[in-house]
Amino acid sequence: MIDLAHHSPVTARDPNLDEPSALDYDGDTSSFLPTRVLIDVFHLIDIIPINLNHGMSTEFSRRLRDVLFANNSDNETMIRSYLDGLPDEDLNKMTFDQLMKKRPDWGLKRVRKHVRQPVKIATTVEALFNTYQDSNCVITGLPLFDKRCKKVASYDLETIKKGRIHLVFLGIIYVYR
Repeated sequence: MIDLAHHSPVTARDPNLDEPSALDYDGDTSSFLPTRVLIDVFHLIDIIPINLNHGMSTEFSRRLRDVLFANNSDNETMIRSYLDGLPDEDLNKMTFDQLMKKRPDWGLKRVRKHVRQPVKIATTVEALFNTYQDSNCVITGLPLFDKRCKKVASYDLETIKKGRIHLVFLGIIYVYR
């Protein structure tokens, strides 16, 4: 016999079985259940709710992308040699860094990337968050990170430190111990 007074009236199931939400993260890791599920790097970037009207939002997103992903050195060398081989009067003559700023879609399509090791990027991501979180917009005067964004960014940083990030290929989202 099921005691309905103990269960949720909406779903008729035990509310104690609900897992904590990522948005309810308060920095205390002892209340979280250990998991073997990895988070996709693209979702890790996307869940940070930065103010897109902020003047530094594009630069922050670009730097976060560059910290998390490492270029394949062979592909990058091939594109650099192509750009160096262009004649000086060609309109497409530029450096690799200029190419990644002016035409990132073209460059990213031709350079394979891999996710750096979480141990190597945790301190860099933390420094990036600390650098940009309190930067105020010149026009609106608002910071890039509001209160909710700081909370989600701290959750992301904790996820990176625990090594739970992964670039998902072929639907693999679990890690086995």
